[in-house]
Amino acid sequence: MEWLEEQLDLCDQLLFVPLYWITYHFHQPEDSIKQQLLKQNEYGYKDRYGLKDQELWNSIERGNWIDKRREDIFYGYKDIRKLCNVEMKFLYNVKRLDRLDKYVVPPMFYFIEKGRNQSRFHVHHPIFSPLPVQHTEEQVRDIFNNKVRDKVRSISRWKKIHVEKMTDPKGLMDYLVKETNINHLSLDPYSKVIDKETMKII
Repeated sequence: MEWLEEQLDLCDQLLFVPLYWITYHFHQPEDSIKQQLLKQNEYGYKDRYGLKDQELWNSIERGNWIDKRREDIFYGYKDIRKLCNVEMKFLYNVKRLDRLDKYVVPPMFYFIEKGRNQSRFHVHHPIFSPLPVQHTEEQVRDIFNNKVRDKVRSISRWKKIHVEKMTDPKGLMDYLVKETNINHLSLDPYSKVIDKETMKII
């Protein structure tokens, strides 16, 4: 928590202003089942396309694979890195990920936790200005739900991406590390943070 408070102080020095905090839920096996049921109910999927036993087995097999992936935090880190890259493209107009020095990208902290039922991971992510374009809250919500989500397959198609104004950054950081303990670090270690020596994002 002390380290996060130091990061917020560095954000102030570099004029990175806290704007919103975002909550993502990962794609789950039942999402695919809901999608199939939707097709069956609305479009007569089974009658039109002939849903075969092999397709059902493939669906179950993929569901089991996703389930195992969702229980492994290291796969969560991998999904977040993809998410981070897509965010940089849509929020900060980054065209070359290997030349971030050419863009103004604020710190990008990601916190991964399991929530009340302690079963599957979801992600909280505070975002800071400056954004290249000063979007309204509704525009930011639209970017995440209709652009970012379309490019990242690991994000749930059923649960909307939650966007909320950040009014108390220190209180929020305290909330976001509530699950941190000796066995679990909520902060994704691959988050983009401010290096205190160089005052650059790493």
